[in-house]
Amino acid sequence: MTIPKIVVVIVLYQQRFSQSPSFDLLMKAVKEKKIQLVVYDNSPVKQLEPLLEQNEDISYYHDPSNPGLATAYNYALNHAQQNIRYFVTLDHDSQLTATYFDTLLTIDWTDELVAAVPLVYAGSNQISPVFADRYINRQVEKVERSQLSQRRIMAINSGAVFSIKFLKEIGGFNLDFPLDFLDHWLFWTIYQFKKTVFILPEKMEHDLSVLDYQKVSVTRYQSILKAEKTFYQNYDKEMLPRHRKQLLLRTVKQFLTVRNRKIWRLTLQSFTEN
Repeated sequence: MTIPKIVVVIVLYQQRFSQSPSFDLLMKAVKEKKIQLVVYDNSPVKQLEPLLEQNEDISYYHDPSNPGLATAYNYALNHAQQNIRYFVTLDHDSQLTATYFDTLLTIDWTDELVAAVPLVYAGSNQISPVFADRYINRQVEKVERSQLSQRRIMAINSGAVFSIKFLKEIGGFNLDFPLDFLDHWLFWTIYQFKKTVFILPEKMEHDLSVLDYQKVSVTRYQSILKAEKTFYQNYDKEMLPRHRKQLLLRTVKQFLTVRNRKIWRLTLQSFTEN
């Protein structure tokens, strides 16, 4: 009997699983026994889709409390089938390529190689991965080609694959970052352990609306600021002075360009608290 080697967790919020851009690819991979699929639904109302209950390699969990990503990922990590070695995190609005899982299955994993990430684009703009040995802002250096990297990098969660052995060694996903900056913490941790990340030759489309301060909600922006504060004060402490400077610059720019006046005031408040 064929046993999947990869567990994929897709986190939903107010979207049906069947509407995800990667739905067909995920269902095909399940049918071909390439993956175990965990669908974690943070929506207020439970989905009633028979296909979520008709396959032993698919599990669905509904959590209307909407705890974010870290709790969902830890749930999937704890429910991965025994022989599964690799863990893929996926947002509901991300589009994987047709060759994505085949590429993952050809990787020569070692104890030193603990993560692999695709090249992620929002339209024509590459947003991940980036080199993170300097403070990450909008002028950051992008990782633009497939390679093995021992330099410090940062990549968004969606589409990334991790060694389950390594995830368990670090205690799973950090609940200090229920949603925002979980990716920053995870790749910072990989660098602390001096491990290697493989940048895949795969390209992925992803909608990252939080890049636009004109569109981000005040509640979500408060979450981002709180996560930034936790990360730079408690983890990447060397970057805290640079982060404070960036907050001040961001305050000025938002004052001049963002209509929602609450946004720049929140940034200024965060500057005074850091």
